Amino acid sequence: MPSTGEAQRAPVRRTNRCFASLAIIAGVGILAVSCVTPGADRAGAAPDTQREESQAVTEAVSSEGVRVNWVRQVYSDAQWSGWPDITEWRGTYYICFANGSAHGARDHRILLTSSRDLQHWTAPQVLFGPPGDHLESFFLKADNKLYVHASWRDDAPGVPVHTDFVATEDGKTWQQPRQAYLDRYIFWGQSKSAGRYYVAAHIDAPVCTNYLLASDDADTWREVAVISDDRVTETALCFLDSGELMAFSRRHPRDFGLASFASPPYTEWRHVNTDTVIEGAGLAQIGRRIVAIGRCSQYEGQESIERWYDSSRRTGVFFYEDSALTRQALLPSGGDTGYAGIVPLDHGNALVVYYSEHASMDAPDFRYKHCGAIYLASITVQS
Repeated sequence: MPSTGEAQRAPVRRTNRCFASLAIIAGVGILAVSCVTPGADRAGAAPDTQREESQAVTEAVSSEGVRVNWVRQVYSDAQWSGWPDITEWRGTYYICFANGSAHGARDHRILLTSSRDLQHWTAPQVLFGPPGDHLESFFLKADNKLYVHASWRDDAPGVPVHTDFVATEDGKTWQQPRQAYLDRYIFWGQSKSAGRYYVAAHIDAPVCTNYLLASDDADTWREVAVISDDRVTETALCFLDSGELMAFSRRHPRDFGLASFASPPYTEWRHVNTDTVIEGAGLAQIGRRIVAIGRCSQYEGQESIERWYDSSRRTGVFFYEDSALTRQALLPSGGDTGYAGIVPLDHGNALVVYYSEHASMDAPDFRYKHCGAIYLASITVQS
């Protein structure tokens, strides 16, 4: 297996195209169309901090590569909501997400809401609740069941982090949670190919190693390979039309993301070091494009790391092509944001679920300044 020290260094590229913007009225999911002057506000350029703060609240920036069609707020309450995922199963769309008193609190539960028309969503039901704290959750579609995996932690001595799962056969009744795999393994990106299920599972800091697990029945998992041990944690997976399996990993401490590739049987991986920070990435092939969506910075290169908390965080849409990442769009977002789930549709269209606290950043009461909300966007990717 090639070492990550031999990984290829890839540049991040800017786009220089015309843009349109979508103004979102926070909290009600209504969109109005307005114009953004090409130039300093284009995706790939960094506007000044004051302008950026305004954009964080109101605008989505599109390009010739990615058009943002609409954005809707799916869920918001007086608490923090985040880390969502989305799937379509038997004609119904499902979104799962964490909900608790704050991002770093120890009281998160996993909620589930569903819709058949993407406009009217059911009242959330609790899939995972106390005791303990539930973090990121992800869907896995099996032949006759829909699974949700969620990592779980408890501050009690001797109780390690691990991943639980629930499953349903009808989308309404869910079994009781069970542990999915060994202690300390946190399930993340999940996919299926040739009748076999795969998941990227990492052991968190200070180990920061990512493993590829496989299952024939979505219940019993085994290790296939180490994807990378180069300071990687949250990792998305995507099977490409070429037959390769692609992984995109967040690094700890904060650093540029790692793209990794393997051919069947997915035991030997090659790596590409990018020049872009994307945290909590969703990864999908939409048409002929490889698309990564997640928390990023409006700045680029090393400046994006150095100024990460300088009012720069957004949820960005990127193309991966020729070993490079190109930012194509910014969704309405700011502050604590990102962690996208993607459902590719026909004709280059896709649904994107993500979270953001931009609508609450100007709240007069400090208690509501960091209330993350769940958003759903429709995008069109040009091939």
